[in-house]
Amino acid sequence: TNPDNFKEIFRSEHTYLLGIKTPCSDNFTHAAETISEQIGLPLKWHRADLRYLEEVLVRTIAQAE
Repeated sequence: TNPDNFKEIFRSEHTYLLGIKTPCSDNFTHAAETISEQIGLPLKWHRADLRYLEEVLVRTIAQAE
């Protein structure tokens, strides 16, 4: 519950936060920026489509049939 301990844990193990946006993502930019500021780590963004997930699901369903 101590914010300083929370910051220390994150900063000792990580150099940045990564936000991943997909076509299904809600806009969580403000929340991610707030967390980034609170723990003192920079925020980086990555956009990902869902093609790979779709391919895996198609193969999995085909194998199950």
